[in-house]
Amino acid sequence: MLKGFIVNLGEEEITDPSLVFSVFIGIFIFTYFLILTEKINRTLAAIIGAIGIVASGIIFNIFSYEAALGFIELEVILILIGTFIITTAAEEANVFEFAAIKFLKVSKGNPLRLFLLFSFLIILLSAILSNLVAIVIVASLTMVACKNLDLDPKPYIFAEAIFANIGGLLTLISSVPNILVTLVAGITFLDFLVFSVPLSIVVAAITFQILIFLLKVRKPISDDQKSILHQKVETFNEWSVVKSKKKFNRSIAIMTITLVGLATADFFGIGLGLIAIIGGVVMLLVNRLSTEKIFQGINWGVIFFVSALLVLVGGLSEAGILRSFSEPLVDIASTNFLIIVISILWIVGLLSSVIVDIPLTAAFIPIVLEISADLGPHSVLLWWAIIFGVSLGANFTPIGSSSTIIALGVLKKHQKVPFKDFTKIGTIVCTIQLLIGSIYLIALYFLITT
Repeated sequence: MLKGFIVNLGEEEITDPSLVFSVFIGIFIFTYFLILTEKINRTLAAIIGAIGIVASGIIFNIFSYEAALGFIELEVILILIGTFIITTAAEEANVFEFAAIKFLKVSKGNPLRLFLLFSFLIILLSAILSNLVAIVIVASLTMVACKNLDLDPKPYIFAEAIFANIGGLLTLISSVPNILVTLVAGITFLDFLVFSVPLSIVVAAITFQILIFLLKVRKPISDDQKSILHQKVETFNEWSVVKSKKKFNRSIAIMTITLVGLATADFFGIGLGLIAIIGGVVMLLVNRLSTEKIFQGINWGVIFFVSALLVLVGGLSEAGILRSFSEPLVDIASTNFLIIVISILWIVGLLSSVIVDIPLTAAFIPIVLEISADLGPHSVLLWWAIIFGVSLGANFTPIGSSSTIIALGVLKKHQKVPFKDFTKIGTIVCTIQLLIGSIYLIALYFLITT
């Protein structure tokens, strides 16, 4: 499997490739076991794995310490830090709470309209914020709204958990997996919009219709009922959550300019990481925010988690381990490319129901990198298969997505949520979503190759 692979330990030569293979695979499996079982904090588990890989690489003389530092993509870290600063500062200015209440009032208390608007809101916020922050804001407001309107919150929370992952498909910065894949694949911000937005719209529209049927969301029965619901909704005041209108307006302006900058970055030859950082710095300066407070709000755990996984997977790739797994797939892809594309979509989609999205993506990136090396321009579909699979397959089970876990956690404070209740809905929805993704990838293939 690692034919011809010889490493040195000091002056002594080690010719047994199985030893190297066993050590590296052992570290990888042990690390993912710790991450999946949550025996310890997942970030700490990833760091331990990264240390193990770096130590093994140096001991077996596969790569140097300096080379290991190069496994961390600085551009990924800059994008994460910049977007975290911008969204944390905007959250401090109550931009997202304002939007949530505004959407509630637009619904006029109509359950079906409320379902539509909250579904759209979670998609929109998930495209801008992390799924976790978006679901906390919308789910919390949903619980308050449903209590005041005497509505069952379960259909709304279930839908929001599912739509949060669709929102993660909208832009390059909508999720960490998107950032990881696009930087390796060379997909620009505009390219991402062109390829992903059409699928997101179709999937969202079909998912909405399916969920209305499965969750039995209904319109108000009478005009009197409509009037009562409307009056209750009018008691909410969106401006009550805004502490400073100046900071509020500035935050919206800076976020908009930053998104435009990200969309045009490739045209001007500017890195996405630089634009994200500039946007974050401007947000801090213009709004005169406490840097310490904003930095405390940044999810540093995610940044360290991603960095450690990049080192872990980079070490495996440098040692030739992942190449050995990808070689059979390369042979198949050369003659049956579409089979590999659809297979990756479904494998990633099914695995994402039980494996957290970031480590799953990090594990597949170097494998796809090997497969796509000599396949021409249509090899980009392999990268889209990972992106679509991670987002569309996350809701097969209640544990497939961090945002789903949080959403159902909010709901569980008020009522019981049996595992099977969500799984029954999620299985139907995710299967249909992956089927749509498969058809879309096939259509893209013929569009690219003709």
